[in-house]
Amino acid sequence: MKQKKLTVLINDNLYQVFLFSSACTIPISFATHSWFVISKKGELSRWEILMIPRGNETSWKHLHLNFFPTTSGINILPFTKHKWTGKLLGYVEGNSKSYVKRMVELIESSPEKYSFNNRYSLLGPNSNSYIQWVLNQFPESKLKLPINSFGKGYKFK
Repeated sequence: MKQKKLTVLINDNLYQVFLFSSACTIPISFATHSWFVISKKGELSRWEILMIPRGNETSWKHLHLNFFPTTSGINILPFTKHKWTGKLLGYVEGNSKSYVKRMVELIESSPEKYSFNNRYSLLGPNSNSYIQWVLNQFPESKLKLPINSFGKGYKFK
């Protein structure tokens, strides 16, 4: 999805959570990588778990804020600049009293609340485990990951 198409969906008066997905990096491109883009009344940010660990003001080991452009997929091949196209799987929106605002708050508090920022495995915990962790807390969103989102069934202990 191009950034322009997302811009049309942004409502500056609402809280919004967009669920995106792309193919994974080759050679596991049969699987998907997923991430959230949140809009706090028009202010956008991208949240995801990546295989790449970092530690700075926008990365908490494997959890990253705005590591890639909002709507682009991840790298097609490791260490290249060519990226898959991101696909919008769905989105939810609501006002300041809605579950969507609470969902935005949970995503933003992931550095403290998500227990697996320091771990990454292809089968989980991974990007899809993180997304499913958020979605499990907000079943009313009805957002779902594709069947090939390996790690979404990770059993948190």
